[in-house]
Amino acid sequence: MNNWNSYVKEILDAKGNLHNFRDVAHRIGGVLAVNYTTYIHSSAKNSVLIPVMRAGVAFEKSFLKRIFPVPRLYYVATKRDTETLKPKILYKTFDSDESEADVVIILEPMLATGGTMLTVIDEINKSFSPKKIFVISAFVSKKAEELLSGKVQIVALSKGHNLNEKGYILIPDPYNQKKVVTLDFGDEYCGTFH
Repeated sequence: MNNWNSYVKEILDAKGNLHNFRDVAHRIGGVLAVNYTTYIHSSAKNSVLIPVMRAGVAFEKSFLKRIFPVPRLYYVATKRDTETLKPKILYKTFDSDESEADVVIILEPMLATGGTMLTVIDEINKSFSPKKIFVISAFVSKKAEELLSGKVQIVALSKGHNLNEKGYILIPDPYNQKKVVTLDFGDEYCGTFH
């Protein structure tokens, strides 16, 4: 999906504009949902969709409209310590004794350090024992790709990004590589940016 520069540019330009950001986020979710369907086999009859709150909710409706059979829907909320960058599960709507799933699809628009995703994957493995896990993301750092390699299949708009000292993904403008920004997808999507 390296040829999706227009979507990258649009989401960066929509930063700070709630209506525009949501519109672009939903369209990116649709593109990623269609792309995901090229990876999955029709034998995966028992699937689970898990948006990581808050940001993952941005892709939820796009996936529910486009993937069949319709998956069971659960949520997980995490928080990353700003100093240590260590993740913690705050809330989840699934228990450790859920029925098995062929496929689990995790919606997480920003994969920065990958640590939060490892924590989420651990909880999912305990609960669903899935045969395959997909992580759907807009932006993925090199560090997260390396950390998650072999554990999940990543479907992303843009991969291979560097991180700043606070663990945020550095996203270069696709048409002006000298302009690099960070993006808090959850804050932008929810309108809680500062």
